[in-house]
Amino acid sequence: MNNCSLGQLNRYPENSDGDFYVENQVCTACGAPEAEAPDLIEHSKLEYGHCYFKKQPQTPEELDRAINALSVSCISGIRYGGKDEVILKRLYEMGLEDECDHKPIGKYKLVVRNKVVFQYQETMEKPFKRLASWLYKRVKGIK
Repeated sequence: MNNCSLGQLNRYPENSDGDFYVENQVCTACGAPEAEAPDLIEHSKLEYGHCYFKKQPQTPEELDRAINALSVSCISGIRYGGKDEVILKRLYEMGLEDECDHKPIGKYKLVVRNKVVFQYQETMEKPFKRLASWLYKRVKGIK
């Protein structure tokens, strides 16, 4: 299956029409893709354990979640069947070329990203207090 122009493989029948899809019989019910994109992916109510795209990404945020879901799929059951060069470039640079049904026009290589940024919505007071309490107990030998 390596990067060849296959068209879309055997799609699970409940997938919504569009470029992102889950292959039929290629889901272990791990829950990781649905956790990344709960608004786009869910488990089948017809067949136990099989996930599918209930909705295709429409916004940049949804596209990010769909790509994240593809990247965490434990057995590469989520695929991109489209030909959008920007999306193909992103996937190739993430090392996900084997999950693409079509080759991009450009030549793209894996990009190693070595900076991580976390966003935290709350104030840092609560986590710092917990950390300080834990460290105090650790130093004092309190369980």
